[in-house]
Amino acid sequence: MMNGLGWFSGFLLFWTVATSAIAIEPGLDVSIVSAGQEGPAQVIGFKPTEGPGTMMLHVRNVSSKATHDFWVVPLVRSSSGQVYRSSNIHAAVTPELGSLAPGSDTWDTYTGGILLPIVEMAAKDLHSTCLRVTPMITDVEFADGTSWKANAKEVASAMTRADLKGGAPACTEFPGASDYLQHLDVIGMNANLFDSFKSEEPSGSQSFSFACSLHRVSEASVRAMCSSYKTN
Repeated sequence: MMNGLGWFSGFLLFWTVATSAIAIEPGLDVSIVSAGQEGPAQVIGFKPTEGPGTMMLHVRNVSSKATHDFWVVPLVRSSSGQVYRSSNIHAAVTPELGSLAPGSDTWDTYTGGILLPIVEMAAKDLHSTCLRVTPMITDVEFADGTSWKANAKEVASAMTRADLKGGAPACTEFPGASDYLQHLDVIGMNANLFDSFKSEEPSGSQSFSFACSLHRVSEASVRAMCSSYKTN
C-alpha cells in the first residue's frame, strides 16, 4: 500500500512539474494596415528599414500646394475597436523631412520608426493581445502658411478603409493576458521578421502582420519576441 501511495505521489509531482513546464504563455498579434485616407498628404504604403524593428512610411502630397510639415498618428485599436490615444508624430523634426512639392512623395523614416514602440504602450493601455495599427497623416502645414487638420469623420474613414482592406489573420484575445501586458517592457524582433516583405512593390505594402510570444522574465518584467509574419 505504501509503495502504491509513493508511486501515486511521485506521479502527481511529475505531472505538476510537466504541466508547469509546458504552460502556454500569451501571444500578441499585430496587424499594420494602411488602405488610403482623405487629406492633402497621405500614407500610401510602408516597408521596413534595414534596422531592426523600424519601418518607413510612403507619404504622397496629393494637393496642389507644397507642404512645409506634416504629422502622423498611429491609430492603434484593440479587437473591440477601442483606440489608443497616442500623440501625433512631428515629421519635420529633421530638416526638410516634411517638405513635399505638389504631387511628390517621400519615404519617411522618422515617423515610421516609432510605430513599433507604440505597440508596446498600446497593448498595455488597451489590455489587448490583438492590435490593429493604421498610420494616418492628421495634420499638414503648407509652405504658404495655411494648414489642414483631419476631423473625426476623416479619422474614422481611414480606419474603416483599413478594416475593408482585409488580409490580416483572425485574432482572438488571449484570456488571462492582462498581467503579462501590464509588465511588458521590451519588444524584440527576430532578424528574419521582415524577410517576406514585398520590396519589389514601389509603393510598399499596405498590410503587414506579425505575432509575438510573451515571456515572463520576472514578476515585474515581461518581454515579447516577434518572429512570425505575413504580408499583403
